[in-house]
Amino acid sequence: MKSRIKIISIASLFIFSAVAFTGCGYWYKHKSPEEKAEWIANEIQEELELNDSQMTKLSELKVIALDMRKDLKESHVKHKQDITSLLAEETLDQIKLQSMIDNKLEYFSKKSPEVVHALAGFYDSLTLEQKIKLREEWQDMAKKHKRHHWH
Repeated sequence: MKSRIKIISIASLFIFSAVAFTGCGYWYKHKSPEEKAEWIANEIQEELELNDSQMTKLSELKVIALDMRKDLKESHVKHKQDITSLLAEETLDQIKLQSMIDNKLEYFSKKSPEVVHALAGFYDSLTLEQKIKLREEWQDMAKKHKRHHWH
C-alpha cells in the first residue's frame, strides 16, 4: 500500500511539475498553459503508448491541473497586493498573514481529493509495463534534476 501511495505521489508530482514548469526552452516558454499541457500529454501518450481509455483519464487529470493553475494565477495578484500592504505597515500583521496561508492550504486541501482520484484513475489504468516505464522515466528525470541543482 505504501509503495502504491509513493508511486501515485511521484506520478502526480511528475505530471503537475511538467504542467507548471515554464523554463524548458524558447518554444516551451512562449506557449499557452493549454498548449504546454497538450504537449506534455502527447509526450506521455507517446512514451507510454496509451490507449484511448488511458488517454481519456490523462485528459481528465490535465483539465484538473489547468483549472488549479487558473485558480492559483487569479489569486496570485490579490496575494501580492495583500503582502505588499502587510509590508507597508510598521509591524507585520501576523493574524492576517496566517489567514492568507490558511486560505491557500484550505484550497489545496479541498482540491487534493479530486487530484488524487484523477491521478489514481490514470495510474490504475496503466499496464504493468507502462507502470515500469513510468517509474524508469521518473528516475531518469530525478537524476537529471539532481545533476542540475546544487544540494
